[in-house]
Amino acid sequence: MVWARRSPAGTLFLGQVMKKIVTTSYSIQLHKPVPEPVKIRIAFLSDLHNACGKEETQEVLRLLEEASPDLVLCGGDMIIAQPGVPTAPAVRFMKRLARRYTVWCGTGNHEYRARIYRKQYGTMYRDYVRPLTKAGVVFLENESAAVRYGGINVRLCGFDMKRRYYHRFNRERMPLSELTDVFGRPDPGEVTILLAHNPAQIFTYLKWGADLTLCGHYHGGLVHLPGGRALISPDFRLFPRNAQGLLHYGRRYAVISSGLGEHTVPVRVNNPREIVLIDLEIG
Repeated sequence: MVWARRSPAGTLFLGQVMKKIVTTSYSIQLHKPVPEPVKIRIAFLSDLHNACGKEETQEVLRLLEEASPDLVLCGGDMIIAQPGVPTAPAVRFMKRLARRYTVWCGTGNHEYRARIYRKQYGTMYRDYVRPLTKAGVVFLENESAAVRYGGINVRLCGFDMKRRYYHRFNRERMPLSELTDVFGRPDPGEVTILLAHNPAQIFTYLKWGADLTLCGHYHGGLVHLPGGRALISPDFRLFPRNAQGLLHYGRRYAVISSGLGEHTVPVRVNNPREIVLIDLEIG
């Protein structure tokens, strides 16, 4: 039996039967000057949107334990930024994740607006970030950090994109300067990974020069189509390109996740919730 109820904010919660979660794996070869080849496994989670009951959390942790990643990265929108919707489910989930892994988080549009519109959202952003920072989760809000593997730096860049580039209609094309003003240009001697939530600006990200860009936001589309396309995106764009999957621009790559949750329009057709696994081979 499946039962459903709607919260005051309009989000659908499903009980007893958990929505399917899959792992999608990619292998990417990067050419870098290293003493000997390096292999790094990345687990990428995005767009949780509080969809993390007990069964979902246990399943995600089980799949991650099987995958044994070296890096766990989050692409944002782990919460739902609507007044009155609690952050506690996402906090509980992320705390359990942080007990097993060092977790690095970028920012999605939900975290962004919860942070900048304090009159509307009150302490929502603080209530989410503060306990997780204490638990060891690292938030990258227009910041970068380096971790070292096998003789090479891996530079993690969390891009906090401005609100105007999320507009559903008359969307602006984001100039390259939005990235260079924050991060400069990538160092070719490092592996640069860019956490950039919204794939609508994917070609600007690729031109910037990160070796790997990780996005979410589109949830794979409400109805997923072959070839990484969708019938309609959650922001009501018809046939959006690059709704999910792997693409590349020369030797630069981007992966767009279908995400682990949904909100407002809780529809997923041919589009299960997803953990992305990326095996980087560097040498």
